[in-house]
Amino acid sequence: MKTGRDFLGLFPGGEWHIVSGYDHVHYLKISRVAGRFAALLLFILFLCPVSNGEEGKIIFVIDDEKRLYIYEGERLKFDFPCETGIGGMGKTREGDRKTPVGRYMIIWMASKRGDNEREGTQKIIDGITWCEDSKIYYGPEGPADERLWTDAYGGDDAAVMGLDYPNEADKGRGYTGDCIEIHATKRLKNGRLTPSGGCIKMFCEDALFLYNHVEVNTPVVIARTRGDLLSEYPFLREARR
Repeated sequence: MKTGRDFLGLFPGGEWHIVSGYDHVHYLKISRVAGRFAALLLFILFLCPVSNGEEGKIIFVIDDEKRLYIYEGERLKFDFPCETGIGGMGKTREGDRKTPVGRYMIIWMASKRGDNEREGTQKIIDGITWCEDSKIYYGPEGPADERLWTDAYGGDDAAVMGLDYPNEADKGRGYTGDCIEIHATKRLKNGRLTPSGGCIKMFCEDALFLYNHVEVNTPVVIARTRGDLLSEYPFLREARR
């Protein structure tokens, strides 16, 4: 019924109108319906977020192919030659010179001349940049085989992406070791990559390209064979660009 009073009301759509007391009743009904609809819409959007068109990157390293693959969603974008540990696959302890098998993540990145403006990336500085306990640090001393500025890591083209080995699952199994990385190298034999002490080695130009196209927290899945991955990643049956 009419109250005889006017007031300023905000209607659905963001428009303000002067409404009478009679209209007030209808306005309140409209507001309640609009409010319920808005709540329902927000609930749906929360459960089913709208894709922004970008699919997450994931790196696959397949040992028997000696290849590293970059996928976006289920689509192959790039692939490169690589080398793995001279001790084989399935790292379980410090010094076994094996490459771990499983799902890992890039936790830090450092390079001499890569894109170091992104979050989680750092500059490699001659003489003071090291890895220890799977972390990068700067200091006057460090492990002799973890001098990130040397030719073992690419020298002037050094690019290093540290993995989270041993991850929580590995620690639960009692696995030890540290500083497993994807990195560049200038230590070649007859122009070819040679087996590593457990890391994943790449040619300098390939490692730098990878460095500039992935980010910290990019997943890295390492397997002995492609067949080991097909149950979880069936799209690997077919390489599609």
